[in-house]
Amino acid sequence: MFRILRRRSRTEMHEPAAEGPMVEEEIVEEEQPWEPAAALAALMVTIVAILTLLTESALGFRLGFKVASANEGNNFVDFIYGVTDQMIRPFTGIIESRSVDSGVFEPAIIIAMVVYLVLAVFLIALIRMVMYALGPRGGRPVTIER
Repeated sequence: MFRILRRRSRTEMHEPAAEGPMVEEEIVEEEQPWEPAAALAALMVTIVAILTLLTESALGFRLGFKVASANEGNNFVDFIYGVTDQMIRPFTGIIESRSVDSGVFEPAIIIAMVVYLVLAVFLIALIRMVMYALGPRGGRPVTIER
C-alpha cells in the first residue's frame, strides 16, 4: 500500500548553526489508513441522526394525533399509527393511557421518544469516541537539508 503525502504551505528556513547547508523544515501529514474509516463513521453518525429525526417525528405525530383524536380513517393518520405501533409496543403498559378531552394521552409514546433519543445520543457518542481514539494526533516534522 502506498502513502499519499500532503504538504502544508508553511515552510521554515533555519540558519545553520555552523558552516553548513541551509536547513529547511516542512510539516508533512501522511494520509493514514483510518481516513476512509473516519468518513464511514461520519456517514454512520449522519444516518443515526436522520433515523432518529424520522423516529421522533413519527412518534410526535402519533402523540399529537392521539391527543387530538384524529380521524383514523385518514390515510396519513393510519400510516403514522401503523409505523409507530411497533415502536411503542415495548413501552405499552408501563403507565396507563389517560383520556384527555376527546382524545387519549399515551405515556408510552413519550417513554419511547426519550428511550430512542437516549439510544441515538449514546450511539453517536460511541462512534465519535472510537474514531477519536483511532485518530491521528497531528503531523510530523520532516527536516530537509539543502
